[in-house]
Amino acid sequence: MAAFVILSNASPRVLSTLILSDVCFLYESLARALSEARIDVLDRCSTVAKAVAIVGESPPDLLLIDATFNGGLAAVGQLLAAATKTRIVVLAVTETEDSVLSWIRAGVSGYIPNTTRLADLPAMLQGIARGEQVCSAYIAGSILRELRDLGPQGKTSSSPSLTERERQVLRLIGSGRANKEIARELNISLATAKSHVHNLLGKLHLRHRGQVTAWLHGAERA
Repeated sequence: MAAFVILSNASPRVLSTLILSDVCFLYESLARALSEARIDVLDRCSTVAKAVAIVGESPPDLLLIDATFNGGLAAVGQLLAAATKTRIVVLAVTETEDSVLSWIRAGVSGYIPNTTRLADLPAMLQGIARGEQVCSAYIAGSILRELRDLGPQGKTSSSPSLTERERQVLRLIGSGRANKEIARELNISLATAKSHVHNLLGKLHLRHRGQVTAWLHGAERA
């Protein structure tokens, strides 16, 4: 299969990692395999709350999320807010356009396909830690189309005039909240929450809520 690859001659460095998974044998297998390749697995978190607490206090180089972890996708925004110096990587992703783009839209720095051999994992994680990613040509094309659909850079990184309520909604979407959760947290009706989300996306020139995280990262860097 053709692949989109970014190569580097950089020497591997010791990395610290944290694993978010409720599967014990996955953690034990990864800890054993990665420790032999200069990657230290600090701990396993079986809840998002524990992961947030750890990365907020002592951020590792990488936070590895099991793709099958319940609520992992929705928690990426919350983890990003706590782990500003940590790259988030999702493990064992089914390499389809919908699956990969969903995680990228959420804000992960990289992904490991579920077809990856354990022996190849350390080198792939080292690459992601350097800002690199290996993916199929098909997925590379999907990512390029996604970037194109975001529109001109000026539109995504500008700061439109938002109401206080829209700023609240923006923060909640960025932290992975669904419309029902937004309505509950702001004590408004579901219809009103949907209306705020619709208006917010229009002001930001975004087509769907999955692009909000990318917009927020662009605004932070601007």
